[in-house]
Amino acid sequence: MYCTAHCHRQPINSLNDMKLVLTFIFHILLIDNKTLCCYNLTKMENQILTGLAEKTQGLFYFSESEAPLTIENLGQVPKDQLNEKLAQLNSENPGTLTTIDQNAFFGKIVNTADPGDQVMVGNAQKFTELYTYLKDNFSDILVTRIEGGVNVPIIITAYLPDGTCIALATYAIET
Repeated sequence: MYCTAHCHRQPINSLNDMKLVLTFIFHILLIDNKTLCCYNLTKMENQILTGLAEKTQGLFYFSESEAPLTIENLGQVPKDQLNEKLAQLNSENPGTLTTIDQNAFFGKIVNTADPGDQVMVGNAQKFTELYTYLKDNFSDILVTRIEGGVNVPIIITAYLPDGTCIALATYAIET
């Protein structure tokens, strides 16, 4: 529920430059149908998204190629409509959406890093830091693969406190 006197939400149109802008967002806390307070989440969410941008900067998903992670704002997507939204956004790569256990996904990245390759070890450590950050600041984290081709989109989705869905998109090359 939004504050009827003050609220106006503008969508985040681009996070590609890692410059995050959230606008004037107010929420109303309701307990026992009584309004307790109205507070501005903008600063907190800006800090969360800025931290996310920092955690993904220079981070690559390694497969038969190396692919960066990009941050995308999917907006207010109800959780039961998320798969439909992901399929729609990846229509150029039609395939089967497969949800991957998040612990297995991040664990595999760490466990398969060659200990003799400092770049891979450093990248794996950054993935560990990213995963910790996601768990600390977001809810409903999902890892989804869109299988059906050589280029396999991998999308990590998570929700901000205001219900905005943020996606971290990358891909694997699998021949």
